[in-house]
Amino acid sequence: ALSISILFVANKPALWDTEDISTWDREVSRYYHGEYNSSLINWTYHKISYAINACICPMLAAGAALGTLFWFGFRFGSVLYVTPLLVLAIGVDDSFIMINAWERLCDARRGKSLPSDTLAERLAKLLVDVGPSITITSLTNVAAFGISSFSPTPEVSLFCIGNMVAMLFDYLYTISLYPAIMMLSAKYELRMELSRRQKSQGECMNNMRIAMQNLLSSYCEWLSSKLTLTFIILLMTAYWSINKLFLLDSPLMEASRIQNAYFFNERTEPLLFITKVANLSDPIRIIRMNKIVEDFELLPESSGAELTRYWIRDYEVYLSTDTEEGSELDDGDAIAFKPYSMEIGLNIAIGEDSLKWTTQLTALINSSSLSLFTAKICHCGPKGATVFMEGSEFSDQIPVLLPATIQTSICTLISMTIICCLFMYDKLAVLIASASVLSIFIGLYVFSIC
Repeated sequence: ALSISILFVANKPALWDTEDISTWDREVSRYYHGEYNSSLINWTYHKISYAINACICPMLAAGAALGTLFWFGFRFGSVLYVTPLLVLAIGVDDSFIMINAWERLCDARRGKSLPSDTLAERLAKLLVDVGPSITITSLTNVAAFGISSFSPTPEVSLFCIGNMVAMLFDYLYTISLYPAIMMLSAKYELRMELSRRQKSQGECMNNMRIAMQNLLSSYCEWLSSKLTLTFIILLMTAYWSINKLFLLDSPLMEASRIQNAYFFNERTEPLLFITKVANLSDPIRIIRMNKIVEDFELLPESSGAELTRYWIRDYEVYLSTDTEEGSELDDGDAIAFKPYSMEIGLNIAIGEDSLKWTTQLTALINSSSLSLFTAKICHCGPKGATVFMEGSEFSDQIPVLLPATIQTSICTLISMTIICCLFMYDKLAVLIASASVLSIFIGLYVFSIC
C-alpha cells in the first residue's frame, strides 16, 4: 500500500469546542511523527552497507593474501580457489559479532542522555566488547593454519599458507576498515535515534520477547543438565567410531583401494633416475651404479635380478656375445651387425646427461626398508639420484597422514591454549575451551585409525 488512512471515531467531551478537537488532532499527528517508535521500524538504508561491506572485507583480504603470496614467489594451485570462500565464512562471522554488539550497545543507550555518548565513545566500547573474541578466533586460525603449513604434502602446505595470510589480512580489515564503515552509517542512525527518544511497544512484541527469553533460559538449563552431558558424550562416542579421516568420494580412498587390491598383491615397479651420469667409461662409476641396483635386489620384497631391467647388464651381455660372434664374421659384417649398440647410442649419446633404469620389485610402498633405502639414495647416493613410483603423489601421503595429523594437532592445541590464557583470565574458561579443541582432535585421530 502507498498510504494508510486512520479514522478516529470518538465521543466529544462536553466541554470541548472545535479548537480543542483540532488541537487533539495535531497532538496525535505530532506524537506519531515525533515520539512514537515501533520496534518493528528500526531500519535504515544504511544497514545495507553493513551486509555488503561484511562480504567485501573478506574478499579484499583474500585478494591481498593471494597477491602477497604471488609477490613472494609462491605458485598458484587450484586448492587456493577455496581460500576466498573460507575467508568469507569467517569474515562474515566476525562482522556479525560486531553488528550484534553494536545493536545491543545502541539499545542499552537508547533513551538515555549521557554527556559522553558520542560515536567515538561507542566505537571504543564496541571494540572493548568484541575485540578479544575476534582476536582470539583470528589468532587461533592463523596459528592452526601456520602449523599445518609444515605439512609434507605440497598442496596442503600451499593451502594452509594461503589461508594463514588471508586470515591475518581479514583480521586487519575487520578491526580497521569495517568499524569505520559502521561509524559512517551509524551517524545517520544516531540522528534518527535522537528524534525518537520515546519508545512504544505493542503487547504482541512484549509477549514475543518474553517468550524468546523463556526459550533461551530453558535451553541454557537443558545444556547445563547432567542428562544432556551424558547424551552428548554418548553421541560423540558414536560419532568418533563410525567415520573415516577421508571422505568416501576422496581420490585418496580410491587410490588406496586400487593399491591394496592390485599393486600390493601383484608387483610395484619403482623407477630410479640418475640425472648426472658423468663418465660411463669410468669403471668405478659403473661399479657404484651396479652396487645401487644390487642393493635394490637384496631387499626382502624384491623379485630378484631376473626381473630387473638394467640396460648396462644387457649391454655387457651383448658385448660379450658380439665379441664371440664377431670373430666368426668378416669386418664388413661385424660393422653392420650393431642393432643393440645403435639403440643404446641414441639414448646415451654425447650431450645427454641423464640415464634411467627400472627395478621391478614387489609390495615396496609399505616397506620400511624401501623408505630407508630411498632416503639413503637421495642423501648418500650419486648426485641427481632419486626414486619415483607411479601414483606416488597419492601413496606417499598415506603413511604420513596419521603422524602429521597427530603432530599438528598437538602443536595447534598448545598454541590455542596459550592464546586463550592471554585473553581469558578464568582458568575454568581456558580449560573448557582447550577441552573442546581437544575433543575435535581426538575425533580426527580416531577417524584416521578406523
